[in-house]
Parts: sequence; structure tokens; C-alpha cells
Amino acid sequence: AGLVFVTAFLTGQTSYLHADAALIVQQESRRAFDAMVRELRQARVNAGTPITTNPNGSKQLNFQVARGYNLKAVEPACPENEVCWGSEVVVTTGWVHYAIVGVAGNALQLIRCIDTTVEPQITTYTAASCRVLANNVRFDEVNPAATFAYRQSTKLVTINLQTEYLNAGLPQGRYTAPQLTSKVRLRN
Repeated sequence: AGLVFVTAFLTGQTSYLHADAALIVQQESRRAFDAMVRELRQARVNAGTPITTNPNGSKQLNFQVARGYNLKAVEPACPENEVCWGSEVVVTTGWVHYAIVGVAGNALQLIRCIDTTVEPQITTYTAASCRVLANNVRFDEVNPAATFAYRQSTKLVTINLQTEYLNAGLPQGRYTAPQLTSKVRLRN
């Protein structure tokens, strides 16, 4: 009777861990995905370098957001009677980036950074310029689940995002959420 109780308890604990891990990683993926899609619908990328490769092999998406229309009076760097592009911090030369950073395992994060330089590639990730969109991001160089792609002719960004949770109490020591994929047509 004691063995049956222990077996039932351990099975229940594993089921609970599995369900909890599934909820955590799926919510994380969906929240990040929704934020990216909403922002990218109003963005534009640099025609020359919309996608760059980071030292860890992951792809980085470089884009600008619309700051407003006809801002010449308040932002002299903006063109007159046109949309002014940049980041929320710097007009015309400011860039926003989505990137995967960290180390393999549960430490990988999808982040959104603001760069204040003209070059559309961020190399330093700081708490002051970046915020985390998702934790537990799955990425490896051989089979990169978290990627960005851009097709210039259609102005279409493809986003692939997959998260996973590592825990020794789970079957196979991990729970990997289904990969989310979305195609977003940029505004400009």
C-alpha cells in the first residue's frame, strides 16, 4: 500500500511540474510574440541591414518606429510633412532591436533594445537600454528555433520563437513549448 501511495504521489508531482512548465513557457512565448507583432506592424527596417547575426549565432532584427507625422517644428531632424522615424529616444538615427542573448539553457532571453548610434547593430546590452520580452528562449546554432527573417520585396518579417523550461523533475528534464511563427507586414 505504501509503494502504491509513493508511486501515485510521484506521478502526480511530475504531472503538476509538467503542467506548470507548459503554462509558464507558453505564456512567456505568447506575451513576447504579441508585443513584437503589435510593434512591427508600425515599423520599418533598414534596407541595407535589417537582420544581423550576433556572436552567439542568433539573428537580430533592426528596425525603427514611427515617432509621428510632420514633427519638423518640435524635432528639427525630422523631414517636413513626412513620417519621422527613429527610436523612442533618438529621432532619425535611433534604432530598436530584437535579439537573443544569454547562455544556453534557461538563461537565454529575447530582449528589445534601443541603440542611440547611427549604426543599426547593437553590441552592448545594458539594463538602461534593453528590456526582457521573454525568458527561457530556446536557441542553438544547429537548429535555431528563435529566428528573424526579412523579405525586402514584400516588407514581410517572419518571427519564429520557441521557449523551453529545464527542470530535472520533468520527463526528459525539460518542457519545450510548440514553436510560434508569425509573418508581419511592415508599415513602410
